[in-house]
Amino acid sequence: MENCEMDDVDFFVHKFQDAIVNSCWKNRRRRITIGKNAIWWNPFLVMERSRIRALRRRFQATSEPDERIRRKIYFKRELTTYKITCIEAKMATFRDRLDKIVVVNTFDSFYRLIDDRFSTSRDLVQMSDDNGQEIDTHSKIREYILKFHFPTIDDDEILSVQSDKISEFDLITEEEIISIFEDCKNDKSPGPDGLTMDIIKEIFFDDKSLFINLLNLCLYKGIFPKVWKRANVALIPKSGKDLRLPNNYRPICLLPVWDRLLRDLNTDDKTKVIMFADDILILTADSAVYRFSESTKIPLNKVSLWAENHRLKINPLKSVYTVFTRKLTRRPQILFQQSNIKFFYEIKYLGIVIDNKLSWIRHLNYLKEKSLKLQNKLIRFCRATWGIKPEVVKEIYLRVTERILMYGSEIWYRNTAIINRKIPSLQRNALRNMTKTYKTVSTLSIQVLTGIPPLDLSIKFHQEKFMLIKLKTDILINNELLIANNVNVPPPRVPPWRGHRIFWNIEQSNVNMNNESNFNYYTDGSKIDGRTGCGIAIFRGGEEIKTLSIRLNNDSSVFMAEAYAIKIALLEDQSLNDSTIPVHIFTDSMSVLKSLEAVNDRFQIITDIKTISKNLNCSFHWVEAHVGTHGNERADILAKEATYKDNVDVFLGTPRSLINLKIRNQILNSWQFRWVNSRQSRFTFGLFPDVDLKRCFGDFFINQILTGHGCFPAHEGRFFGKNSNCMCHTDEGTVSHYIYGCPLYEDIRRSYFPANFATLGILDLVQSGHSRKGLIEIVKCVLQVSLES
Repeated sequence: MENCEMDDVDFFVHKFQDAIVNSCWKNRRRRITIGKNAIWWNPFLVMERSRIRALRRRFQATSEPDERIRRKIYFKRELTTYKITCIEAKMATFRDRLDKIVVVNTFDSFYRLIDDRFSTSRDLVQMSDDNGQEIDTHSKIREYILKFHFPTIDDDEILSVQSDKISEFDLITEEEIISIFEDCKNDKSPGPDGLTMDIIKEIFFDDKSLFINLLNLCLYKGIFPKVWKRANVALIPKSGKDLRLPNNYRPICLLPVWDRLLRDLNTDDKTKVIMFADDILILTADSAVYRFSESTKIPLNKVSLWAENHRLKINPLKSVYTVFTRKLTRRPQILFQQSNIKFFYEIKYLGIVIDNKLSWIRHLNYLKEKSLKLQNKLIRFCRATWGIKPEVVKEIYLRVTERILMYGSEIWYRNTAIINRKIPSLQRNALRNMTKTYKTVSTLSIQVLTGIPPLDLSIKFHQEKFMLIKLKTDILINNELLIANNVNVPPPRVPPWRGHRIFWNIEQSNVNMNNESNFNYYTDGSKIDGRTGCGIAIFRGGEEIKTLSIRLNNDSSVFMAEAYAIKIALLEDQSLNDSTIPVHIFTDSMSVLKSLEAVNDRFQIITDIKTISKNLNCSFHWVEAHVGTHGNERADILAKEATYKDNVDVFLGTPRSLINLKIRNQILNSWQFRWVNSRQSRFTFGLFPDVDLKRCFGDFFINQILTGHGCFPAHEGRFFGKNSNCMCHTDEGTVSHYIYGCPLYEDIRRSYFPANFATLGILDLVQSGHSRKGLIEIVKCVLQVSLES
């Protein structure tokens, strides 16, 4: 290290970096952009389309009238099912696109902005330099703004490395680098070089000694290589500011991931510094409030020195602090850069408002304001009598609004009465925009009409799921104890170049079933009465030579049973100790086959299958279930027989899908209990005694009937003191009176309602298309009379 010059280190790192980038570029996965189908199109729809076309040709080629009509009816019925399947596929794609709106990685939008080389020239305005001369071109304006935010360091300002200070730093160790990798997320945005954290990890594990020596050499020489300093910068103008001043542009930098590896890890036990984007958070603890004035000096000086070394400016006037204590007798005086930091009873960090009492009420008020702004934008496309469909508004709420409201709920939610009373008001405006109901309708009634559970229940069980999966804490759901250690943990994500994909075939015609040298494994899984099993039937030369029937734990899903059957089939083939024997795996589970084809695995058992199959001469085939295929029917019988075994043979753990199902059922049970025991909306309860997630009523006129709140005199008399009698002067102006008894609307009932409408309930009339039009006409007439009076 002593004989190495700084320029040599910089030259070596530059060559080292270029070699890595070139290697990754040559081995990158190339995209195929020719002949792409619609994003919602999938192989299952391809097969269904071929089947529907065959049915159409079959009935068109039939000349006998009765047989032609029979085949035509069958074709039309299957065509309707096919169209519904296409609509569901489109809706699923729409949900996926909504999922991407709420970005998990905060830097994702900034990274795309910089990586796509988005032009911000249109946001730049005419500027003048320090001498008052106008800058004429956009490139010079950008250069002027960048020099303002990132001033150039002169050579004489660079501090020389002092040999007596070098000995104070310990050499970087392997354990220290591994701890850094564990703290870094794999989805951290790469720098301009395109190297992700996964690639850096691969370099480290490939040659640890070279990696550690390189970092220690940089530390010893006090050099940060130039190639690691390169960054892409996007200038984001500040809203409402004078853009003729360079300080009103916010630079967003895309930095390489190498900077995380040269960070000082020595931290105080009582002090923690967190830097995220342009926010710096310092957490410190002490035995008394007055001690903070002294205990915060050292960490604040370190942050100030760090900012000065990186040519960054921290405005002490915008810096705030708060104190978490039971009783604040005096505020500590905290200085930063010779200025007093302001004390606030609340601070906002990463979208969460934290008050000094940790009551979280102010955060709920902030969420309510945020939700109201979002609904005010959405209401432009969704009014009382026109706009997008309520089903679409419901999807937007579930995929966007609800996730915004639930953001950080693992931290701020407390199961207290005051918070549980406050939370339903967060979703009320969104649900009212969906149902177009009057303001007097209760929140509980709107929740039932939209099929959306109370937000406090969703947040509560979302937090319990977080405790079970992330914090490894056992929880109690429906009087059932869920053990955290039994939950299936997905395998770690691997970079695409390391992922292994298994391709499969639909056709079986290319497999010779009677060939004595071929082994054909038929696998299947089954779940009957909550008991799970799998079966394997092994054939050679068309004859069955061995069968296996395995009982799995009751929490195992059918998917896990299907996958485990394939794993056992591969292990059986592996026991033959002959990798040249061709083996064919047949299964009717397309979901398992698609999981094998994916790069990233969501289940450990899929990873095991890929690992075992690497050294085997095997192929995978999909067979249609219950069409008479002998091997598949045999495996299905074996799987069902396994469910009747008394003892469990294999324990595969609890899948996350089952946990989600149990939590969903618990939410429904709690919601149903609250709906039954509530004193509100008893008229709506008579129509909908049970809650249902699939329900969605969004018609302005129909919902006045379903809630009893609207233009009816009974409602106006109750809330506004008006006359509650009907214009016919025969009865009170209730919903039932106008639908069944009011003589003023006899013509509408005769035109739209069936003859036996008196024996039908209100909900039966609402669900009938023709009767529904009559109900809307009645409400329109009553509304017109109400407005005129």
